[in-house]
Amino acid sequence: MMSRLLHKEVCWHCKKNINFGQVITECESCRTVIHRKCFKKSSFEIINSKHYCTSCKVNIEVIYNPFEALCQSNSEHSDRPYDSEIGDCFEDLNTISSILNNCSRYNNITDFNKSIEASSVKNENLSLLFQNVDGNKTNFDSLAVNMQRLNHKFSVIGLAETNTEPENKSLFNLDEYSSYYQNINSTKFKGTGVALYVHDSLKHTSKRM
Repeated sequence: MMSRLLHKEVCWHCKKNINFGQVITECESCRTVIHRKCFKKSSFEIINSKHYCTSCKVNIEVIYNPFEALCQSNSEHSDRPYDSEIGDCFEDLNTISSILNNCSRYNNITDFNKSIEASSVKNENLSLLFQNVDGNKTNFDSLAVNMQRLNHKFSVIGLAETNTEPENKSLFNLDEYSSYYQNINSTKFKGTGVALYVHDSLKHTSKRM
């Protein structure tokens, strides 16, 4: 967090007084402050688009959220005129950013199952799973086993980097799911191809664009 100081404090890094009006960087957790100009030399770090000091940053879990910085930038310049389409875009980004910030991380399937059992989430609720499978031939069997171990049936499962053509999708089945594969990039040896697995409880169809 950056702000202008209204009362005198000492910079945690250089140990010099922070004068009135000087720009500071403040730890999001403990509110330790440093001169903004001392940031690069200090052990402060930006995590999840927020500033943390040496002591606090070790307790912060990194959250994947590439949209938060964009949302903060738009908020800082909210008095600038923009057309309604751009405004709607930032509203969507704020929504996505909020979802990502409130995501829970699970270290293993057991923890995930316990969380599902303790929550109100049921199989009939719409839920999505995305996985970079990094090649069906190598990793799909492990994915299928893990899906069986989960106490929840995701509505839609998205896979990236399948390296699999649509005509071979029958080799990679998930029980109770229908699959839709996109053609792979023929110029790439790997790292190409996406697929969707839609649970049979949903009415769905494929429309070629």
